[in-house]
Amino acid sequence: MNNQVNNGSSSTSNESVQRMVETSTAMHHSNQMAIAQSMVHRPVNTIKAYSAKQEEWKVWCREQGFEDGYTVSDKKLSFFLMEYVSKRGSKYRRNDDGTPVALGRESILAYVKAISDMCNTQKALGWNTNGVARGPLVRTIVEQSLIITDIE
Repeated sequence: MNNQVNNGSSSTSNESVQRMVETSTAMHHSNQMAIAQSMVHRPVNTIKAYSAKQEEWKVWCREQGFEDGYTVSDKKLSFFLMEYVSKRGSKYRRNDDGTPVALGRESILAYVKAISDMCNTQKALGWNTNGVARGPLVRTIVEQSLIITDIE
């Protein structure tokens, strides 16, 4: 009868799977600890600046109804910069006619840095398989903001 199972092979296979699961779990835990540690040692002003901009990103993504939530991509970040950040202008300064003052390159870069940081965290945790946040579209927007700032 061939109903017998080769217990030696099955046992080795189970041990191998168990080892892979344990290694994967340990690696995931280690990655989470590294990210948490880097956030703890981050300067307070960076935390404040990034948190506000990242929260704006999350709210905007919710309002847009993206299927992938607030997962960062070059396309989505460039859309955010063009359709939200640039159009909104300065939150605090107004022109004489009451319209918001256009944001300069450094203000736009502050958003890029904050959202890129979120992208890096997502990638480290395995939640984001997209390319880099500062891809060709975002770089073009930043370069254009430099040209516009120089003209004004």
